[in-house]
Amino acid sequence: MTATATAAMTRVVNPYAKRSQNVVNMGRQSQQRVSNRVKRKHKLATNHNNNKRKKGDQLTLLGDVAFDSRKDCEVCKARHLRTFIEGYRIPKRGHHSNCSRNTKTQGRGELSELQKISLEDNIKYKNLVKPITTAEKGSSRNLPRDRGEFFFGPRQRVSKMTTASAGVVEGHVIDDLTPSYFC
Repeated sequence: MTATATAAMTRVVNPYAKRSQNVVNMGRQSQQRVSNRVKRKHKLATNHNNNKRKKGDQLTLLGDVAFDSRKDCEVCKARHLRTFIEGYRIPKRGHHSNCSRNTKTQGRGELSELQKISLEDNIKYKNLVKPITTAEKGSSRNLPRDRGEFFFGPRQRVSKMTTASAGVVEGHVIDDLTPSYFC
């Protein structure tokens, strides 16, 4: 053989070529892992959102389904079903946090600490500025102990005591405080 023939017969290895997988010896777990990845990829690629969206549902700004107390709140749903099914059991638990019949959240959902403080402050403000009822108008409940005698009584003039304009304190003469004294 010649030198050119031996060079043609030797194969050059491609460093970028991927190694072929040994499909015959691939285990069962590896095959399932590959098929699960493919299934998951196809599920995520679809436009179908799994957020209980049905025809006629009201959407929120984020694309989710709006809260409906007859469907989402367990207590309201049971009360609604009780009108059709006699003896349907109503669970003894609180309403959903987004339900308007929830006494704590009043349908606002889960509240943050800042929102709770703001709500308490609003209640205090409403109590402070609420109008006086007719029963409170004539009562003396909010009057001071002297029933306003000091405020509504005649004012007494307080006589000023005259003092010497100059005094002696520890050997120093103190004059009245005048602008020239400060300058």
